[in-house]
Amino acid sequence: MNFITNIDSIPHGRAILNLLQNTEHYITSLEIQEKLSISRRSFYYSLKKINTYLDHNHIEPIANLKGIGYYLTDNAKKNIKAANISISSDKNFSANEREILCIWNLINGQTISISNLMTLFNISNHTAITDLNKISIQLEHINLHLKQQNNGKTLVGSEVTKRKWVLEQLNNPVSPIHRVFHFNDDSLTKIDLSLKELEAWTQNFFTDNAHITLNKFITWLLNRLNNPEYLLTNIDKQFDITNSTVLHWANELLQQHHINNQFEPIFLSQILNTSQFSSINASSKKTLEIQDVAQKVIDKFNIVSGSNINSYSLVVALSTHLLSTLYRVTLGIKYTHPDLKTFLKKYHELFIFTKYAIHPFESYVGQKLSDDEISLIAIYFGGQLREISRKNRWNTDVMLVCSSGIGTSVLLKNQLTAKYPDVSFSEPLSIFQFENCPLDDVKLIISTISFDKDYGVPTLRVSPLLTEGDLKKIDNAILSSHHTATSNNPNADALIDIISEFARIEDFDKLREALNNYLNSSQKTSHPLSLNKPVNELQKILTTTNIVINDSPHAESWQYAIQHAFNNMLENHSISQSYVDKIIALTQQKGPYMYLGNGVFLAHAAPQDGVKEIGLSLYISKIPIALTTSNHPQKNVNIIIGLAPIDQSSHLKVLSELFQNIQNKDWLEHLKSATTVTQVLEQIKK
Repeated sequence: MNFITNIDSIPHGRAILNLLQNTEHYITSLEIQEKLSISRRSFYYSLKKINTYLDHNHIEPIANLKGIGYYLTDNAKKNIKAANISISSDKNFSANEREILCIWNLINGQTISISNLMTLFNISNHTAITDLNKISIQLEHINLHLKQQNNGKTLVGSEVTKRKWVLEQLNNPVSPIHRVFHFNDDSLTKIDLSLKELEAWTQNFFTDNAHITLNKFITWLLNRLNNPEYLLTNIDKQFDITNSTVLHWANELLQQHHINNQFEPIFLSQILNTSQFSSINASSKKTLEIQDVAQKVIDKFNIVSGSNINSYSLVVALSTHLLSTLYRVTLGIKYTHPDLKTFLKKYHELFIFTKYAIHPFESYVGQKLSDDEISLIAIYFGGQLREISRKNRWNTDVMLVCSSGIGTSVLLKNQLTAKYPDVSFSEPLSIFQFENCPLDDVKLIISTISFDKDYGVPTLRVSPLLTEGDLKKIDNAILSSHHTATSNNPNADALIDIISEFARIEDFDKLREALNNYLNSSQKTSHPLSLNKPVNELQKILTTTNIVINDSPHAESWQYAIQHAFNNMLENHSISQSYVDKIIALTQQKGPYMYLGNGVFLAHAAPQDGVKEIGLSLYISKIPIALTTSNHPQKNVNIIIGLAPIDQSSHLKVLSELFQNIQNKDWLEHLKSATTVTQVLEQIKK
């Protein structure tokens, strides 16, 4: 037999090994193909050659955990490194990763050029030119610019902007700068101890993930400030708002490192406040203000969504999140959701309601929040609604360990419980909580951090904000066990992995398509109802008999109008009279808090107040109805939406569709001017 003596003689051999060598978790064949831009056929061909090569060198081959992905054992990684088979400088970066690394190098004072990029990333002249153009455009978006020098291009622009960019990258768990920049452990430990001292002073405690990010950022910043040219000579007015305790701490830390500058402590203290907290000082003035705003946000969410969330723990959790959001927004620290498009698709109705509910906080901050920030806040409401529906079903099959912020932890659990309603997931645990939990009945651990020891339970390492690759690994891991009702069927990729070991596959794409067609036709996978999946379409719930147009020239009382709006639901026994009475009583007690604006009133109470079946009605009055209650300003109402929810979530999709429309004033005017039920239905379909 002719053994392969050089890894470079194997097509993509070194690249595949480097990818597996620098990864702490499993990688699917599809991820490897996409990462290295190779075909499935090429991957499997190279895989066999690589394993032959490794075996010849007495190194464990690349392993494949069926349905999960490929990996190298720790022993194999150690032997590969000792044999100098892989290279330490990973050049297998995507175009976006190359752009980030170039900006990172520029911020750290390096120059870049076409030849420099070609050498650094092993790319062609054409690719280097394309990358350089993209980098220039990216920098323009944040008001930074490239300047041509004799030996290449350098970066010019605001020092604060450069630092904020670095912080955003460090906050991003999948940023490539984590792979190329290594921090001194002693320095990180010292900063971490200092941060814990600050926590003791302020009683504001950072999340585990925030600790890690701040350790790295402060270590980088202190090293940077050794160069006087990077010291701040002024600072924007928005930064000149700070907690005196935090400012004192920042000043002391900088002086310990022989940095005496009046602006640097202000900058550092504010950066600390943008970090995610796990808990905040309940007695501070700022916390009390934020809690008041958080309660208003929750109340507004309840009104617009027809929900009845009333949890002190939600107020505390949301307040904790909003405190860091306040500083991020004020200081222009950008949060970027890793997959906003997918989030909006999966949690569309939650996002719509949250975008409306967050107005009190936006007024408090004096700025509109980005969709990325709103998506994080929506997670809190989604988690609360899901907990209400699952509170009587609790056993722990899967342990979740998440060191990130509260919002990220909630999202992690929400994504998993939405997909696997029959699997019991633990609350997201910190490292300390996890190490003090019994694992007797736990069948799988999903963690955002690496463990130093084996706990005897299958473990998956994922990003704090799940990627498509993470979801696939989790999907395969859960499907491979027998404690899920989602599906126990094999998937096409797992079958192809098995087939490829015993036969040569000529056309991977056609085989995969054929297997998928067979699997889908023989056994359909059923998915549970989740927050983003409606029980009924809007047109089905809002029947013609539930639409009332009052064209009387005389205005009715608001009590009569509410009664009239629910008449059909009363007749078909969807609700009892006690439900209508409760709505009227709530309005008399609390005033027009169900008024949404633009002449629209969402009439609803809690499911337990007399709802038997889900229902939705529309009452349109040509003459404005005066909604007057004692000690509250009058509201003029033209449209009453009568909602009868059977639980906290089944109606959300339907209501969100209607709510989106009523925020459109043109659409609303057309609805108000409708003279027939048919015209109303036509307008709703638009």
